[in-house]
Amino acid sequence: MSFFCAIFWICSFIVKTYLQEHCSESADIEKLAAEVGLSPNYLRSLFKEATGKTILEYNTEMRLQRAAELLKNKKNKVREVSLAVGYENVSYFGVVFQKRFGVTPNEYRKMV
Repeated sequence: MSFFCAIFWICSFIVKTYLQEHCSESADIEKLAAEVGLSPNYLRSLFKEATGKTILEYNTEMRLQRAAELLKNKKNKVREVSLAVGYENVSYFGVVFQKRFGVTPNEYRKMV
């Protein structure tokens, strides 16, 4: 593995781990960049090159996957799920969820 490949892998691993641990929050690029000792723009470039996705795209995907898991439990209300994955505006959460899965959170719950 070349030096640059190792850097890509390490940075993407750190970012992914951070995002998984902070799934209910928006990505703080400044904090992430400081943690790995890179500028925010360079970190964005490395992550995109290593994963094919922007940090925002990856973070959104993780949050929505977590929401889908939480919606499988019929006791969890959509509002609770929305808040648990970091969306304070339930309507916006519904729009983002539907864009990703093609159905509203309530429709998804009925399907699973």
